[in-house]
Amino acid sequence: MCTQVAYVGKNSAAPVLLEMLEKIEGLWSGFYTGIATISEGEIFHDKVVGDVSALRKRTKSETFPGTTGIAHSRTPGQGDKEWGHPFLDCSGKMAFCEQGTLGIFKEESLPEIGKILSELSKAGHKFSSSMKKPESSAVTDALGNNVHISEVVCHMIEANFKISGDMLQAIGATLNKIKIEIAALSVSVDSPQQVFLACTNQSLAVGWDKDGAYVASSTLAFPASVQRSFRLPPGTAAVLTPADIKIVNIPAWNIVIENPFTPAEAEKTALEYLKENSGKLVGEIFHMYSQTLYPEKSLNRCHQTSMEVMEGLLRTKKITSSRKYIDGLEKGLTAPRTLFEIAKN
Repeated sequence: MCTQVAYVGKNSAAPVLLEMLEKIEGLWSGFYTGIATISEGEIFHDKVVGDVSALRKRTKSETFPGTTGIAHSRTPGQGDKEWGHPFLDCSGKMAFCEQGTLGIFKEESLPEIGKILSELSKAGHKFSSSMKKPESSAVTDALGNNVHISEVVCHMIEANFKISGDMLQAIGATLNKIKIEIAALSVSVDSPQQVFLACTNQSLAVGWDKDGAYVASSTLAFPASVQRSFRLPPGTAAVLTPADIKIVNIPAWNIVIENPFTPAEAEKTALEYLKENSGKLVGEIFHMYSQTLYPEKSLNRCHQTSMEVMEGLLRTKKITSSRKYIDGLEKGLTAPRTLFEIAKN
């Protein structure tokens, strides 16, 4: 379960992004971390194996210029830092990151993404994540190399942008062709005061304060000054500015997403689970929901429900959170873990 954030506004983006990401990386990520900001027609971009603290220590990312940007932290993998997000297109003018999986569309979509990878490779696209090691988030090219699926999506957006000249259309065209359960963020030097969003079926919250607009996997990332927020609806793409948002439907995602339980029922289930199982991760709540509330292999709101319930229980002080650290992917690295338990009276 990756975590990601975006900002567009008046302030320097990099410190805002890193502070937001640091708040939520413990939800399930912290093994690879990256950032991309835009300034004066250039993308400033870096990533590391490790969490936000490793990114701060190993790069100059906190001082990257620009007031627009995205940042991402992901789950464990087999690759080096190039396996982290954000990814860049061939021009280096667009950055892209996403959270999620192929979900219930794996059997249908993996061959299609492999075909797209082959077409893009023949057209001259180069993939920084290409490696020989097997990886669950990868698709295999004609030479037997494994390429991160998210990087293939990034380059497909690039190819569609060359056709339409419109990022929102390019993202929509890409997700019309590829069935994948994700939420995605993108920035482009051609639109320096905009962040592009997409949500097929993952949690992606959007909020504003007087200094700009914020996006995150969870509202737990937002500054306290954000008082107005909502979640991007499934099956949509959007362009976000410091003041407003334009949302469009993705035609291929005109699909019913099951959510048979009320918020109160979902909250009750989480509280009962935590009473019996103290100190659990949001990912474990997610897996519990997938077995209890959503046992069938169907398109459902399990991820969004997990995030919304935990946010609400924290806000109403019915649960508390704490942080511990586990081993990272390299010697000397750690990854944070946010644990939830019933609040003690």
